[in-house]
Amino acid sequence: MQNLTATHIKLKTLFLSLSSVFLILLFTATKCKKDPPVYTGPTTAIGVVIDATTNLPVKGATVTIIKHENGQFGGLGDKVETKMVTDSSGGFSYSFEPENGFSYYIDIDAKYYGHVSAEYSIKNHEKNENLRLNISPNGYIRIYLINELPKDTAQSIYVNITKKTVYDIYRDTVLYGEYFGNKSNTFSWWIIKHNITNKYSATIYLKAFDTTDFTIKY
Repeated sequence: MQNLTATHIKLKTLFLSLSSVFLILLFTATKCKKDPPVYTGPTTAIGVVIDATTNLPVKGATVTIIKHENGQFGGLGDKVETKMVTDSSGGFSYSFEPENGFSYYIDIDAKYYGHVSAEYSIKNHEKNENLRLNISPNGYIRIYLINELPKDTAQSIYVNITKKTVYDIYRDTVLYGEYFGNKSNTFSWWIIKHNITNKYSATIYLKAFDTTDFTIKY
């Protein structure tokens, strides 16, 4: 019985010793493990402007970094930090020291493309890399307003896609507008004749960088 007790004590002591060694090794390994370095450099903005409908890069686009004063409503307090033009691969790169009390975002402009404002923000004192900024191409529409027989004067015709209203219209007329290219667009128009307003709508696919014809008869 005494032998069993002595053996039990020895095994317990050995277990405690091994546990202590394991804890020491675990603590040492944890202590030696280094945290990833914290980036403390300037703010960077590196990316590419992409055609939202084709996923192809857009060269010659203007990328503007806007500095916005925190606490100001809307665009109040906004200033241009810098403007860049994308290269042949649609790429851009900029590095700067952000000011305290300001946040930063990106505007995009390109010929034959729609304007993109404040959709992309920049994190201060971080590497904003691999940014993919989408921009939609314009499609153009030519609308023929045709006065059908028997001809009658319309008091007004408004076409929302052209943002134009024509008054006291009798002759056939042409209106022009632009909207999203490579996409089906739904638009509306209102015709007032004899003090009666009729509203219509249609969906039409507009090719990018091209003009699509549409006829409205009244």
